[in-house]
Amino acid sequence: MELTIPCIYDWAGNFAKGLAYVKLDNKYGCIDKSGKQIIPCVYDEFIQLFSETVKLVKRNDEWSIIDITTAETTPCDFNEVREFYEGLASVEHNGKVGFIDENGKEIIPCIYDEAEAFSEGLACVFLNGKFGFIDTTGKEIIPCVLGMAYNFFGGLALVQSNGKYGYINTTGKEIIPCMYDLADSFCEGFARVKLNGKWSFIDTTGKEIVTRIYDEAYDFFKGLARVQFNGRYGFIDTTGKQIIPCDYDDACYFSEGFAPVQRKGKWGFIDTTGKEIVPCIYDAASNFSCGFACVERDHKCGFIDATGKEIVPCIYEWSGVFSEGLVSVQRGLKWGFVDTTGKETIPCTYDVAKDFSEGLACVRRNGKWGFIDKSGNEIIPCIYDEANDCSEGTAGVMLDGKWGFLAIAEEV
Repeated sequence: MELTIPCIYDWAGNFAKGLAYVKLDNKYGCIDKSGKQIIPCVYDEFIQLFSETVKLVKRNDEWSIIDITTAETTPCDFNEVREFYEGLASVEHNGKVGFIDENGKEIIPCIYDEAEAFSEGLACVFLNGKFGFIDTTGKEIIPCVLGMAYNFFGGLALVQSNGKYGYINTTGKEIIPCMYDLADSFCEGFARVKLNGKWSFIDTTGKEIVTRIYDEAYDFFKGLARVQFNGRYGFIDTTGKQIIPCDYDDACYFSEGFAPVQRKGKWGFIDTTGKEIVPCIYDAASNFSCGFACVERDHKCGFIDATGKEIVPCIYEWSGVFSEGLVSVQRGLKWGFVDTTGKETIPCTYDVAKDFSEGLACVRRNGKWGFIDKSGNEIIPCIYDEANDCSEGTAGVMLDGKWGFLAIAEEV
């Protein structure tokens, strides 16, 4: 197969939304699928995506806005530009922080000593040793008079006063008094709080939904929270009821309705009612993904399904994750693929194998990379020094130290 974009670049990323970042002569740019340099390789840093057509670039320590439809650039007099949240990004100029919009326009002047990203329409800002909050127009909704503050989640912000934690609403009113030794932001309508060495949970009114008895507590996730009591783990629901007793040495969060739990050094799985679906017989276990969970026994790994049946026996040294109905597995020093029935559909003959993406998987043999399809056919021979996963019908490959791209869509 011929390269659609020749191997001339020092580095190349995957295509996303029709564009790929590339590096040439230690400078970054951006190309389309025809290989045209939409943004020339003259910039010192990665190009940050503002929108489909507007990018942010850095050259000689100076930021600029570039419109890829016109190639016009607009200088930005900022020392640092951070990620966008809720349409605005914090920027730094001469040691002060403000915000710009996705067109690079300065919406909020650089007057603050520090600022957090916007969350729920407000951003926490720091000025003269105190914290406050501003809205997306720059209006100071809560003056900078707070000793410590964190972003809003669920309509409330965690604040600290005189070494104690509490919560305020968007007007700055203290809804939950600063009385806790430790606390966290609200998650799924509840926040974990610590007082006198023990953890509990409060709702948005400040009501404790559970007796303060836990040695450790973790955020709610899909209606359940992991808790520790006397060194043992269990789960409570949003009423505070201990749905799953604290009987386990360790426990992980639920995924696809199941959670790995450990007892006497062995791992198994429970469902959300606490029923032990898989007994604690494994040396290690991961969360369920795509209907399967990786388990380990006697230093070998395999996979179980949601009924606890061992679909892939524990005979492999290592594995990837199921993707497009197949999972990469290592037997001895070689890699192959197993399907959802446990059948080794592609024998373990490769030195390395990555998971499938867009119908093809990267594989390495004798130090060179190529691509195979789900039948094990070598669609692209192992002749490349490096290769990226397929993305948007293309695959980045390296040959003789330089990167280019293959068009793979027609071959799948």
